Order: sequence, then C-alpha cells, then structure tokens
Amino acid sequence: MYAACLLALLIPYKFMVPLVIALWFVYQLTQYKYINWKGFFSNFWMLVPLAYFLLHAAAYLFSCDKHEALFSIEVKLSFLFLPFLFYNSKFERKDFITLASVFVASNLIAVVICNIHSLANYFSQGNVLTYNSYSLFLHPSYFAMYLVFSLIVLLLADIQITKSKSTSFILLTIAALLIVSGIIFSASKMGLLSLGLIIPAIMFYKLLNANKIIFSFVLFIALLGSGIALFNTTFSPIQRLKNAFSFYNSNQAIDKTTTESNAVRILVWHEAIELIKRNHLLGTPQEMQTEFYTQLMKKQV
Repeated sequence: MYAACLLALLIPYKFMVPLVIALWFVYQLTQYKYINWKGFFSNFWMLVPLAYFLLHAAAYLFSCDKHEALFSIEVKLSFLFLPFLFYNSKFERKDFITLASVFVASNLIAVVICNIHSLANYFSQGNVLTYNSYSLFLHPSYFAMYLVFSLIVLLLADIQITKSKSTSFILLTIAALLIVSGIIFSASKMGLLSLGLIIPAIMFYKLLNANKIIFSFVLFIALLGSGIALFNTTFSPIQRLKNAFSFYNSNQAIDKTTTESNAVRILVWHEAIELIKRNHLLGTPQEMQTEFYTQLMKKQV
C-alpha cells in the first residue's frame, strides 16, 4: 500500500517513478517465498500485461536506437508493476479511495505550480503559457489525461475533506476549477475533448439520478452556449483543437509543411506503410531508417 501511495504521489511529476517501480519490484522478488507464483502464472489477466512488457524488453535487444527503446521500456513499467501489486496485495474500497485521493492531491499541487509559473510569465512577458511551456513536469497530453482522471474522481468519489459538508463542497469546487484550468492550459486535444464530453456526461448522470431534470436542462444550455462561445475565440488551446477539426473536415491533400501534429503523423505513417510494403517479411535493417528520413525530406514532409 505504501509503495502504491508513493507511486500515486510521484506520477504527475515523473520524478523517480521508474526507480521506485524497479526497487519495489526487486524487493518483491526477495519476498518470493510469500508469492503464489503458480496462481499468478495461471491467471490470464496477470500474464497479458506482463507479456506486453516483456515484448518491449525483448525488442530493446534488436533496436537500433537504444535510447528510444529504453524510454519505451520505462513508460511501460506499469505493466510490470501493477499485476504484481494487485495480485499480491489485498486492496479494499477505502484503499482505492486513498490511492485516488493521493493522486488527485498530487495533481492539484502540480497544477498550482504550473499556474503560478504561467501567471508569473504573464505579468513579466505579457502572455499566458500553454502546452509544452505550461506543463513543467510531463508531456502536456499525459498531464491533461491525469487531470481528467482526477476530475472524474472528484465528481464520482464520495470525498469529504472536512466534517462540514458545505466547506468540503466549496473546497472540492475550487479543486475542480483548478484542475479544469490545468486541462485547458495544457492544450491537449484529447484532454479538451474529454473535458467537453466525459465531464458533462457525468454531471448530467448525477443530476438526473437526483431527479433534478430542470437544473440538468439549464446546465446543458449553459454548457452548450459556453462551448460555442469558447470555440469561436482565438485562445491558443482552443485554436489547436480548431486546427485539428479543420484538418479532418478538409478533403484536400495534407499540406506537407503543416505543423498540426495529427496531420504530421498521417504523413509519416504513409511513408512508413510504403517502407513496410517493401520489407514486410523480414522488417527493415538499421540502414533503412536513413532511407526513410531521406524520403521524408525529398517530399518536404
């Protein structure tokens, strides 16, 4: 439980997370006498994530870019950590609530730090930081999805910070608004879409279950109007989302000089597919990587 709480605390900062997981796993192996290995390896749902991790670990041996291969292993360490954690630990509902609360609190601290940094830049330079400039600890897409999960926890979990329900409600509302600000300033397209779809759905579900139909309708109109008004602004996080929509709705060929991330991915995927077609059986040797980038340069991607 302590290892899980430590991990939940560190995840939003990516600080020493791989080291904590590795040390915890090594410690678990020293306790091999107390692990039901037969039960673990006969459990299909434990083997799937473990096999997925081992596949990437084995791929490291054949990779020509060891740095990227090592990073791939690092970001997938949870597939090694979580099966052993949940199989060998007896978690109750209150334990999961504790873990979620630690994770939410850690994300809140990260948002406050990022917001203070962004505001300081606004008062000194005159512009609010967004995306990579805003998210100090993680890639903004990762950070935004952590914040979306934290917001879901705040909306669904029965968390009471103080004995006073009204005080708890005020504090949770402030926490929710801070998290929403973090999602917006992270400017992640997936984060913004999740904020606009998942969160209102949860709120409507809770209101309808409480038979507050009129309030639900008013909230729907308010959110719809706010969303339309926000979408028509030139605020940079919204502009990133609008650029993605305009790219998907366009029937024209993709501009090869585009900086829109999804368009760039599709251009690279097209070239990768052509490379795979020429080497579909045995794969591509290391020297083919140079050819791949050469082809991209020739086509001005």
